Amino acid sequence: MTEDPRLHTVSIMPKQTKAASVTTTEAVPKTISQSVDNVGKPVGKYPKAKRTPKVPNPDKSSIFNRACEILTSTPRSLRDVCSEPWAPPVGTFLSWRDADPVLAEQYTRAREHQAELLEAEIQAIADDGQRDYVLGPQGPYVDHDHISRSRLRVDTLKWRLARMHPRKYGDKLELAGDQAAPLTIRVVRE
Repeated sequence: MTEDPRLHTVSIMPKQTKAASVTTTEAVPKTISQSVDNVGKPVGKYPKAKRTPKVPNPDKSSIFNRACEILTSTPRSLRDVCSEPWAPPVGTFLSWRDADPVLAEQYTRAREHQAELLEAEIQAIADDGQRDYVLGPQGPYVDHDHISRSRLRVDTLKWRLARMHPRKYGDKLELAGDQAAPLTIRVVRE
């Protein structure tokens, strides 16, 4: 029998007892630095990492309800919610939504509520001026970094709202003339 090159033996000496001393020998995997030869090439294969599987939950409606509750009450994204250990991957979640009209309606309502939450958060960020001024050694001064960061947060949330609900929050493009001079189409033939 050949010895595995990834393993080496180590003697482990337990505490001495009055009855007898025992020495055991166990196979211990080499560390990465020990499993590389002097040129830097790996010696043998590394053992595969063990993955902990998610515990499957057959009740998809309760999982879907829980995810929709989180979406309704927080500004978290669907990707962030689906990264929880109890949640399915985003693709599975969306396939559940697409397959069932009741779940699709529930998801739409959750996203509408989330949009209202994001709208309120934008207003709160815009109204909060507590840290716009900082007390320095020569008195208060304007903290432009904080103001810029608040502007970035508002712009990011507005962008998310415009993508979530383009009809309500998106940029509107309107092709119309004024009432006195409406747009007309004139065909010129030569």
